[in-house]
Amino acid sequence: MQAAFNAAALVLSSTLAYKFAHLVLAGSGSESPLVCVILAGSIYFPLNSTLVAIVIGLVEGQPLKLVGAHCYPTMVLTYVYFLNRAHRPLPAMMLPSASEEEYPAEVRT
Repeated sequence: MQAAFNAAALVLSSTLAYKFAHLVLAGSGSESPLVCVILAGSIYFPLNSTLVAIVIGLVEGQPLKLVGAHCYPTMVLTYVYFLNRAHRPLPAMMLPSASEEEYPAEVRT
């Protein structure tokens, strides 16, 4: 049951974050991937945390405010970590354009 909820929460949060980011960017004319990621993250983390808090509250019989107060610090720290990592470039081997000729994998025996 938990795996189904996790999958549903991931799909719902990701879809709404994606749609929100592209809706905002379409109106502004900006096509910056960094801005898109930050906008999507600004929706994804709070929405996903809210869904988790609702389910925890329902399962444990606790009020949403109390569960939210427990989840909020973790969500803020996760979002700050995400923003800190979002502006850093990926290593060359993780980029889709990197080929094996440019960055051969080292094999040690």
